[in-house]
Amino acid sequence: MRRDLLLEEYFFIPLDIMREILQNKGIRSKRDAWLAFLALDEPEWVEKVIRAYPEFRPMYGEVYEMCRNLERVMEMYSKELQLQKLQSQFGQEKPKSE
Repeated sequence: MRRDLLLEEYFFIPLDIMREILQNKGIRSKRDAWLAFLALDEPEWVEKVIRAYPEFRPMYGEVYEMCRNLERVMEMYSKELQLQKLQSQFGQEKPKSE
């Protein structure tokens, strides 16, 4: 893919710089709210985004639930990896009947 073509189709926004801009100027548009959603996780910023744009509340709720259930998700992932390891070990072994 050509580099100039990529720059025509996408915007690259350094979130660390955007974080500084938001902290200095605040949330002034829905675009700023999206960038705050992606870049900031401090409770006061979550509150600011939801107050300005209530439609973000369900998305923050989903992220919260994922974080709350992260331990359970990691357990499931670990069990799946163990299962895959066992399956690959048995799949590679040759029958001993010969």
